[in-house]
Amino acid sequence: MGIQIVIDNSGDSRFEFDPTDEDAVAKATERFKELTGLGYTAAERTASGRSRKVTEFDPTANRGAVHAAAGGRVNAPAASIC
Repeated sequence: MGIQIVIDNSGDSRFEFDPTDEDAVAKATERFKELTGLGYTAAERTASGRSRKVTEFDPTANRGAVHAAAGGRVNAPAASIC
């Protein structure tokens, strides 16, 4: 099961999706594009436990996050997508 975790100043939201389901992947991809289009920065967790910036959605990624720019708002609440 894939998961996107969106963290903002009100807490976090989790969006699970089946990476083998084309419709579910399309929705997750659209959510990723929407948030990064608002200025959020996406990152994924590497095998060593560190994070690295990504610019395209990978439904097979281990875990990721999308963060708003430092300092708070970028046309949206500060947030992360994992």
